[in-house]
Amino acid sequence: MNQTIKTASVAIIAVALFSLAVMEFISFNEERRQPKANPLVEGPIIQNGIDETNEGAIKFTMDPTSIEFEESEFDFGQVTLGEQVSHVFTFTNTGDKPLLISKAKGSCGCTVPSWPQRPIAPGATGELLVNFDSEKGGVGNQAKTVTVTANTNPQKTTVTIKAQVVQAGNESAGIQ
Repeated sequence: MNQTIKTASVAIIAVALFSLAVMEFISFNEERRQPKANPLVEGPIIQNGIDETNEGAIKFTMDPTSIEFEESEFDFGQVTLGEQVSHVFTFTNTGDKPLLISKAKGSCGCTVPSWPQRPIAPGATGELLVNFDSEKGGVGNQAKTVTVTANTNPQKTTVTIKAQVVQAGNESAGIQ
C-alpha cells in the first residue's frame, strides 16, 4: 500500500509539472504574437492602420522637428471633368530631429495623398503625392486641402490644390 501511495504521488507531481510547463509555453507564445509598440510613438498599438480609440491620432514622444514645403498651393488650371491629375509637393525637414509623418488626409474623397512612411532625416527632402479625381470633385472651381500630421510644431500643416473643372468639349472656351 505504501508503494502505491508513493507511485500515485510521483504521478500526480509529474502531471502537475507537465501542466505548468505547457501553460508557460502557451503564455510565452502568446506574448510573442502581440504586436510591438513603435518606439517613436506612444499610446495604443495600432493594428491594421486604425486607432479607433482616438480617431487615428498618434502622440509623438520624440522631440518635434519642422517641415517646410517648397510650395503650399498648386493650381492645375483647367481640367476636363473625369480627368485624374496629380501633383508632387516637395518638402524639407528643416529641423534637427527625424521627421515622421503619421497621416495625410484629403478634404474630400476626390483628393488622395500618398506620403513617405519612413522618417525623413534632418536636412533631407521628401515628397507628398496628391491625386485629384475631377469626376468626384465636380464641375466648377475646386479648392481642396491635404492636412499633414507629423512630429512638428504645430502638428498639422496644410497644402492646397486648385482646379477649374469643365465639361468635355468646353475646354477652350472656358465654359463651365
